[in-house]
Amino acid sequence: MKTVYQNLFQLISSIELTLEKKFITPSLVLLYSGIDIVASLNTEIGRDVQRSDFINWVNKYMIPHINIPLTGDDIYSARCAVVHSMRSESKMSRQGKAIQIFYTWGDKESEELQNLINLTNMKHIAIKFETLFQAFRLGIVDFFEEAETDTQILHNIFNRAQSMLSYSELPKFENFE
Repeated sequence: MKTVYQNLFQLISSIELTLEKKFITPSLVLLYSGIDIVASLNTEIGRDVQRSDFINWVNKYMIPHINIPLTGDDIYSARCAVVHSMRSESKMSRQGKAIQIFYTWGDKESEELQNLINLTNMKHIAIKFETLFQAFRLGIVDFFEEAETDTQILHNIFNRAQSMLSYSELPKFENFE
């Protein structure tokens, strides 16, 4: 479990650092990768992580913390667009299966952008990056709190943690010949 917490702490810290440097797109890539990672922790060993795992995790743990009409499908679609091509449009949004998401950050509110979008009659949604990031953080808290009482979730986390990347520093060998 230490590895899971360590990796998530570093991931969240990395998102904060990239956001602080105003590296918005890399922040989004890290955020969507983070959602993928945490959603995978709730997947049984022996089963590959799938789109539905991401969508279900977002719907259960993130959407309750977002006051904008988004779904797990919309966020999955946005993840595909950002991670695969650094765009806002994905196959799902082109096919009308998800709403395309536009982002604001910093001192810009999503309502300002949403008002502009509404003037164009486009079916897009604006969200502030920090809102999405906070929903992720709160979703992680909710997920681990639920794991305390749900033995299946806890079992999945422990099993997935066994193969999660971890690191340790190797000791220095002096005069090694």
